[in-house]
Order: sequence, then structure tokens, then C-alpha cells
Amino acid sequence: MVKSIKKLIICNPYTKPDRYYRYDSKDDQYHMTMGRRPSGYQSMSKDGRYGMYREIISVNKIRPYVDEWRNDNYRGSTKTTKMLLDHWKSRDDTRLFFCQIEAIENIIYASEHPHIVDKIIRNDGGPFPRYCTKMATGTGKTVVMGMLIAWQVLNSGKDYTKDILVVAPNLTVRDRLQALQPSDLNNVYDEFDLIPAALRDRLGGARITITNFHQLKPKTSKPSSVAKLGTQGSGSFTRSILGRTGSSKILVINDEGHHAWRPEKYKSGNSKETKDAGMWTSGLDKIHEARTIMRCHDFSATPFVPTGKSSTDETMFTWIISDFSLWDAIESGLVKTPQTPIQGSLFYHLYQQEDVSASLKKGLVPKPVLEAYTLLGSDWLGVNKTWLGHRSTPPVMITVCNSTKHAKLIVRMFEKNQCLLNVDLVKSESLLHIDSEAIKAISSDEGKKAIRDKVSTVGKPGKPGEHICNIVSVDMLTEGWDAKTVTHIMGLRAFKSQLLCEQVVGRGLRRTSYDLNSNGLFDPEYVCILGVPFAGLLSEAAGQEGSAPPAPPPAEIYPDKPEHIIAWPNVVGIRDTVTVHMDIDWDEIVPSQFDITPPPPHIRVGPVVDGWVVKADTELSHQHRRQSVMYGILQDVMRNLNQLDKMPWSEHSPYNESPNQVAVDVLGIVRMYVQKYVKARLDEVGLVSMLSTYRDAIARDIFSRLIRRDPTSSPKADIDGTGSTNIPRRFTTKKRRFAPKKTHLNIMTADSDLEIKVGVALDADNRVKSWAKSDMAGFSVPYIHPDGTERIYKPDFVVHLDSGVSLVLEAKGKEDDVDRAKNKALKKWVKAVNSNGMYGIWHSRVIYGNESIPAKLDSIIGEAESIRCDQTCQVCGVKTPTTRESADIFGLEKRQGILRICDICKKCMKR
Repeated sequence: MVKSIKKLIICNPYTKPDRYYRYDSKDDQYHMTMGRRPSGYQSMSKDGRYGMYREIISVNKIRPYVDEWRNDNYRGSTKTTKMLLDHWKSRDDTRLFFCQIEAIENIIYASEHPHIVDKIIRNDGGPFPRYCTKMATGTGKTVVMGMLIAWQVLNSGKDYTKDILVVAPNLTVRDRLQALQPSDLNNVYDEFDLIPAALRDRLGGARITITNFHQLKPKTSKPSSVAKLGTQGSGSFTRSILGRTGSSKILVINDEGHHAWRPEKYKSGNSKETKDAGMWTSGLDKIHEARTIMRCHDFSATPFVPTGKSSTDETMFTWIISDFSLWDAIESGLVKTPQTPIQGSLFYHLYQQEDVSASLKKGLVPKPVLEAYTLLGSDWLGVNKTWLGHRSTPPVMITVCNSTKHAKLIVRMFEKNQCLLNVDLVKSESLLHIDSEAIKAISSDEGKKAIRDKVSTVGKPGKPGEHICNIVSVDMLTEGWDAKTVTHIMGLRAFKSQLLCEQVVGRGLRRTSYDLNSNGLFDPEYVCILGVPFAGLLSEAAGQEGSAPPAPPPAEIYPDKPEHIIAWPNVVGIRDTVTVHMDIDWDEIVPSQFDITPPPPHIRVGPVVDGWVVKADTELSHQHRRQSVMYGILQDVMRNLNQLDKMPWSEHSPYNESPNQVAVDVLGIVRMYVQKYVKARLDEVGLVSMLSTYRDAIARDIFSRLIRRDPTSSPKADIDGTGSTNIPRRFTTKKRRFAPKKTHLNIMTADSDLEIKVGVALDADNRVKSWAKSDMAGFSVPYIHPDGTERIYKPDFVVHLDSGVSLVLEAKGKEDDVDRAKNKALKKWVKAVNSNGMYGIWHSRVIYGNESIPAKLDSIIGEAESIRCDQTCQVCGVKTPTTRESADIFGLEKRQGILRICDICKKCMKR
């Protein structure tokens, strides 16, 4: 009998797994083993215990090729591909999991090296290539799909396309996949920073269609006078899915791709699963007839074909190229830690017990089931107590039944409270019965929608499913349902395959928090499972010695004080711009050299060479304006710069200046030259006549004296909208926390006691209007790591001061090379944002742990109050030099979270 494992989370989620638990049938134990777990799976034996271990040969063969390609800096890939891979891998925050990076690397490798991969895998026998990515539930498949779309769309050429078809197995999944649309408010590209700023606009060219696989069923064409009713043609069918526009090449993504297999290859009967699979694949075949499917990428946690022959007969897809199994996910902490009974115990596979299945068939709830619910309900009660005061929604228990008849029986058991459960689990507003018959029994479409809305919003505050804590279902919760508050699962059905076991267990595996602890690992979040005989499932045995008690839930973070909202510009990049200005040596000019009487205003004159008119080609009149003549002088100077290769923006210049900037400088020189050194003893008409007469001489004189000033460098921010503290609800396991008064978010969480002390000091200072723990809201700054890679980091605090300054504040125990790089980047960020002028006045400083927090904060705020801003009233012209004086005389305004000093003084505003 396998003993319990005391500590399941042993690997960092952001690095390649370097150890795993290996089962040894000789002693019936798990043993810690160093290295990467080989790709494979454990099949179920007929008695529900361990069966044969089966290797996924294709994945194990492909891994060394991808390792070599990665170590060779992705040799052969495009510049865009390398840029994306570097962007995904080099970051300090919003980091991507190792399994996500590995999955996209394998996808790209398979696409770029089909001559290698296609010899290792076996395709499904269809007319287009398929590649399957196997990732456990809760490890971020949707993000990898976004990475795949970004890689495909941002590249260009014959091997890439901007036309993407995403197929989902049901409406729940289809709605969730809307995050793959770049225009969606919650799109994965922006939420997970999947695209470098320089490439983000190019994603707008993507044509992404997201549909339910039921739409792949060909329609019958309408009858006409010349044609009989018939099957819809491939062209018409494809247009009904993809529309009339787009290229001839399509990339297909199948989510939950284990539903899409070819029935003709397997003797699988005439089940609903077989019919659905045939409709899915035949629909794609029709699209391929009309437009070419370049590649089809399947994503699934369980890529098996359910043959239905016996409890042990499962067929794994033969085109799998990447695998991060549930076992890998458990050991990396990417999913909740399962707690299950010891194999062989009564509660391990409840339905297998003869008296259980027989009693249920007779309409009776047998004693073992009542005892199991009593045990599960007692544990639920303990978890619920730890949640009180921490979370507004309760923990959730789900039951997956064998039939609708059994589901009704269990619902009646709850309603009568036969198992003596806590009242919260059995009261009607907390209990939800959801299966196909229950939905059919509802007469109105509004009623059906209401129950679907309730089940899809379980665990979400303020939504219809907010108070649901007990769900009874048949097959509505086997996949696609992703509530994060599930803590208990009861399996009350005949589990004939590991596929079904993993699908049911997967409903309770999604984590709520992704904060690393001091050991660089995730802290466990638990789900207690009874009755689901998942062979070889790594678990911490529930109720056994060494198992962990219910842990306090992660804290909920959400906006609750809108008057304290804080926003900032999303700076996605900072460029150093070098400006070289042109000038002349004013001291060498003889002031009287053009102090002469010009010719009459209505004669024909031309260019003057050494003081002589050589050709008359322009008739002067009083209609000529001084401005136009000065622009003519500017054109002459610029023409000479081009002809003599003296232009400062030439390839010989180290500064790469803009000719427009040089033209602006030269025009200013011309104006100053005319104002100071061209004396006019006549009226304006006379001056214009004289300038026209000596235009060439003036231009040559200016040109001969042009010199460069020393170049000046200034940072310019590339800004992509704004971010703010107006975030959706999220969770964190950081233990240090308190509830401030001046923050938009309900709580502040901290990595250290120093951060808590700074937060308390900010809340107490009267000069602080609002503040936020900015890393909780996604505020980030790009910087160059000491190793030379481009990364981003999240500063600690953003503070709005009553002097009109937005202060970025860091709290550090001590400073190292990485911190110095971050601080340097933050100062550059502040300078770039201030030079933009659209986002108020910003300042940054650091507080160290060995300093007095109140005294240091007082010094920093005083420094911010003395920043020069030279504010001028647009009405009366009154000027103020510093932010403190400007805030007092002009007042402050906050627009959508951006703090600014007003443009008009208070006195003028009162008028």
C-alpha cells in the first residue's frame, strides 16, 4: 500500500523540473528521483489500481532536438521569432511558466523542422498535418495559444498566415477563448505582456475566428428551381465559418482537441463521442478543401481516443509533440495539491463497491456514500472556517454522478440532510443541480440562461453563482468549467478510463494565487477528492499522518475606494534620442554689411553674386511678405547643405539627426540674422525688397558660418495607453497585509515588514492624497539586467502628493547590482514621462531598511515639493516656480487617475 507523500511541491514553476517522484512497483512506494520526468502516463488496471506505465515515445524523442536548437540560439529561426522568444523568456515579472515556454518552443520547432518531427510522430491520417500539445489543466494553455497566434501573425512569408481558426468543444470554452481576440478588453496579449511594444500594432492584422465545433456540421443548401436539396459545398461551408475575406492559408487551433479524432481509424461504435469527433474532423476537411489548412494544433490535457472497449483500453494520440503532465504540474505547484484516500480503501472508488452501485440503482443512498459525504462535509466545514473573514465566497464541493437518476437521488439526500452536513451545504440557495435533464426541465430560455449563468459564475463575488457551495452534476463539469474555489470533489460514478478521472479531478485543480515563497516554490492549495480512482495520482493522503491542515485561503484584492484611483502611463520602451542643434558664430558678423538702401520695389531683380545682380527673374511687389522670403533663404541654405555633403544627418554623422530638426534650427537662425544684422531704413515693403535682392548673399553668409552645438541626449517614452489600480478581483497568498485608508484597493499585501511600515507611514502622512502598492496593479518599468537582457520590474509604491507630484517609491533592505540597474531605469522612466508632458509631474526615490521611515519620507516629500515646474496661468499669466507653490495657487485635478496641476490659477477659475 503506497504511503502518503508529505511534500508534493518540489520544483520551481519557472524553471525546468529537476526532480520528480517515481513509483516503484517492487516496494509499492514513491521515490524522489533527480532529473526530468520522462513523458508517459499510467493506465488503469481492471481493479482500479496501477496498470502498465506507457511511454509517450514521440515527446521523449523530440525533447533532445529542441534542447539542441534552444542551446544554438534557435538557429534558422526568423528575427521576429527570436525577438518573441527572448521577450517571453527575459522578464522578472508577469513571468511565463516553464511549461508554457517549452510548449511554444516545441510548436515552433515542429513547424520549422517538419522533416525531423514528422518522421517521429504519426499523423492522424487526414489531409493536413496535426501537432498535439499536451498540458495539464490549469497550466495556462490559453496563454500558449496566444503565443502561437502572435508568432504566426507577426511573422510574414509563405510559412505563416494571419488567418486563424480556433475551435472549442462547447459554449463555455468558446466564451473563455474570446481572450485570444486582440481587441478583447481582457486579451491575453496585454494581460501577460506577450508582444514587444514595437510589434504590438502588427497584431491588428490578425483575422481570428473563434467558434464552437457544432458549427462545423455542414448545412443543407436551400432548394431552388434548378437544384435539389443537397449537402453544402466546401466553399459555401467555409465562407459560413470564416467569411469571404482572408488568405488561402489557415492555421487551426483545436482547444480540448481530444474530441477531434477520426472515427474511421478506430472501432469505437456509434456513440455520441464518435459522432461528435467525426463532425469535428470532417468539418475541418471541408475547410481544407476550400482553403489550405497549413497546420492544425491540438491542445489537450487528455489526448486519448475513448475506444470504449474496456476500462483499460485507451488510445493516446500519435501526433503529440510536447507534454507537461498532471504529475509535472502537481510537483511544480501549478495546480492544487490533491488529497485522496489510500488506494484500496472504501472511499477510493466508491461506485465500484457492489452494495453502493446496487443501492443507487434501487433509488437508495447506501451507508458508505452517507459516510463519505459526512467525512467530506466535515472537512469542508473546517476549510470554510478558515475562509471566514478572508474571502466573500465559500469553498465549493462538487459531485459528479453516474446518471441523472442518481443525481436527483443525491440532491434529495442533501435537501433532507440525511448525511448530517453543515446547513450551508444543504440550504436551497447554496445547492445547484446541473445536468442535461435539469436544464431541459426548465421551460423558458431565460430560465436556462439563468442556470447557466449561475454555474459559470460560481466563486465570483457579485455574480449569480456567488453563494453556490454545493454542485451536483452528471457530465456538465467534466471539462471547460474552471471555478477556482473548488476544494472538495466526490466521484459517484463508474470511472472506466483515466481520461474521465483526469477530467473530473481537473475541475478542482485551478489555483488562485501564484506567489513564490522564500524557497522559490508555490505554497500548496488543497483539493480533497473521494471516489475518483485516478491511478498513480500524486497526492497527499487526506486524513493521514503528515497531511497538511486546511490552509487559509489567498486574500482577495479588489478596488473599493474609487476616489483613490491611481493611473500611470504604460511605458513599453524608452529610447535615447540625441539632438544636434545648428548655430552660427554671431560675434564674427559685421552688423553693417547689409545696411544699404535697396533698389526700388517694382523692378525685376535676380540672384546677386558678390553684390551684383546677374539675372533679373522676379518682379517684386509690396505683396511679398517677409516670411516667404525668409523661407526662401532657408531653402537655399538647406540646398547647399545637401550639395556639399555637409548635412549633419548624413551617413557620416554619428548622431543620425533628423533633417526636419536641422531645418527648424536654420529657420531660427535666419530669423535672428535678419532681425539683428539686416538694417531697414525703409518701410516693410522696402525691407522685403532688400531681403529679396540679397537673398543669395545672406544664404551664403549663413551657410559659411554654420556650426554644430554639442549634442544633447534625452529619453523618449513609447507609451501604450495607461494602467491603473482599477483591476479585476484577484488573489494573493502573501501573508503580510493590512487594510489602508488612502488606497483604491481594499488591502495591501507585502513581501517584507519594511513594505508594511512604509505603507503605514504613507497612510498617516497628511501630504499624501492617495497611494497604492503598485506591483499589485501591474505597474512595470523596463530595464536592462546586469546580464544584458531586457526585462521589466514592478516598483513598490505609487503615491499622489498634495503638491501635485506622482511619486514612485521603492522600499529596499539593501542595494545590489540588480537594484542599481532598476533604480537607474526608474530615473530614466521618470525623465521620459515628464518630458512627454501628458501625465503630470513624476519623481522617484528609494527608502532603505536602515533608515527612519517617517524622517526619510518627510525628506522625500519635501524634495518633491521643491521640484521646478514653472507653471504659467493661461489667462492672467501669473507664474509659479515650484510644485508646492503651483499646487497652492493653481490647484490640482485628477483625470482618470492621472494627477496634474491645473492650467488656470484659482483666481481666474473663480472669475
